[in-house]
Amino acid sequence: MRDLFFIFITLILSGIALFFYSRYWILSLRDRQIYLNLRELVALASLEVLSLRIVLYLMDRFSFAYGELMAFDPDEGTFKTIFFQDEHQSQRYTQERRISDYVFIEKERLRIYIYSPLLIWIEDFNRVLDLESVQKGLYPYSNQEELSAYFQNMGIHYLIPLVLNGSLIGLIHLGAAKAKVSRWRGLVQRWDKLRFLGRWRFFAAMVVSHAILYKRMTELNIQLEERVQERTKDLEDATSQLIQSEKMASIGMLIAGVSHEINTPIGVAKGSIENIFRTNEQLLREFMELSRYPWSHKEIMCLYRVMLQIFYQEKGTKLSARERMRLESMFEGQLARSIGDGSNASMADLAQVIVEHDLSRRLKDIEHLMATIEPGVIARMIEQIANWKTNIHNINYAIGNVVRIVQALRNYSRSDYQSVVLFPIQEGIDNTLIILTNYVKKIGSLVKNYQTIPLIRCYADMLNQVWTNLLMNSIAAIQEKVEKNLITQQDTSLEVALEYKAGALPLLDDYKNYSEVMDQSYQNGWVLVRIRDNGIGMKEEIMDKIFQLFFTTKGHGQGTGLGLGIVLNILKKHNARIYAKSRFQEGSEFIVALPENWLPLS
Repeated sequence: MRDLFFIFITLILSGIALFFYSRYWILSLRDRQIYLNLRELVALASLEVLSLRIVLYLMDRFSFAYGELMAFDPDEGTFKTIFFQDEHQSQRYTQERRISDYVFIEKERLRIYIYSPLLIWIEDFNRVLDLESVQKGLYPYSNQEELSAYFQNMGIHYLIPLVLNGSLIGLIHLGAAKAKVSRWRGLVQRWDKLRFLGRWRFFAAMVVSHAILYKRMTELNIQLEERVQERTKDLEDATSQLIQSEKMASIGMLIAGVSHEINTPIGVAKGSIENIFRTNEQLLREFMELSRYPWSHKEIMCLYRVMLQIFYQEKGTKLSARERMRLESMFEGQLARSIGDGSNASMADLAQVIVEHDLSRRLKDIEHLMATIEPGVIARMIEQIANWKTNIHNINYAIGNVVRIVQALRNYSRSDYQSVVLFPIQEGIDNTLIILTNYVKKIGSLVKNYQTIPLIRCYADMLNQVWTNLLMNSIAAIQEKVEKNLITQQDTSLEVALEYKAGALPLLDDYKNYSEVMDQSYQNGWVLVRIRDNGIGMKEEIMDKIFQLFFTTKGHGQGTGLGLGIVLNILKKHNARIYAKSRFQEGSEFIVALPENWLPLS
């Protein structure tokens, strides 16, 4: 009987032990699966998706009717609801049920300020809190009423703090169970929940922290990209302003020369107009004098043919000084012999007019007029008519120069050239040379060697600035060499050459490459612009610095050091190359290689 009792007791104890062992083993398997699920959660980058997965998993794992996850928002200093689920659809977020002073509502998303005393205690206590223990006052919080009110107002049974490295990063709220259970089963489930949640929350804190950091990094990356775009735009605007400022400085420097080039032809035109007024007065007097003589049809036709020759025939072939003097002496003698008497001075002036206006074919008409009418009067009248034509020619030439300069200035800064256009490079270089006429004319020899080149896609307005800076540097180098008496003005030279290279850019090993290109793969045709001078040149140590901003070899107040730096920046925008070589006291050469069609048309 005693043996049966011991066997019975042994079986009961074995059953109890097997029950707890099997439960522990089952829970261990479930915990292992949970940890594997958490490892999968780490890969979730979205905090919202992660919160949804955690809340729905816990509600399903323990049959909760309500679940909520709140995470810390560093920008606002609050804990904000990321996701919540209420299977009873109860209105948990109405203002009437939120009576705590540290809780407020915004679009059904709860927020709790970080400086709440309760949150500070929850962070320090760092354990899972349950409603039953709160109601019994088992937690060492100074204000038990506040803690109890928090659970009651939130309608929760469990509060799970997510603490990482001593900092509270989130809160999980779990509501009541879906169905009531017996007291004994409730105790077992409560112990199971506290045990599981106590271990599980550390892993949850890590994955939530990872998601918060990822979200924060994403926001910072977006802000960084926006800042980069803003700074890039600011830099582009500053570069454009710098280019425009340098361009205006260049125009300001050239304005004196341009004004001189405009003022000179205007002065010529003004003087010619004054001469025309005086010539008209003299012609009127001569015609009044001629009216005293009898005029036949023959004399009128002779005078008409002479005037027609003067006004509508081009000047003769340009003669040497010796040949001109020979012809003038010959015509003077012939006129003197034909009239027999008269003023030699008048015949000398008339001979000059005959040579200048190629009136040799009308010599018989002139001789007939002088034989019929007073020779001195005829000679003076023909001279005044020739002066009238010369003044008209001078006015036309002067106005043509003004128009040419104004047109060059207009083309130099056309507004439609500020976008990408198909443009003939030679036109831009010629316009620049016209604007620089006052400086270029001081050079002994200007050589333009242009090959036939295609139109290229470019910012024409910007390239005009490139040619201005390069040509002005060459002119300044030539002038410096002249001032140091190393060369005479007549021996100075400036050459501008254009050539086209189809396909790949040829190697220029003899030149130093200063290019900062954007596309190394372009191989579809190049336009090469060479600017060569025999100026003062540069030393090797200076060559490495010439394209640095604010570096200049000019004296104080003569250079800003921006010219070549802006040239490099403009050429980079065109995916162009620039090469240079120079020898001190011998001269310099710059080569600009422009891609034919790299830029898209605007």
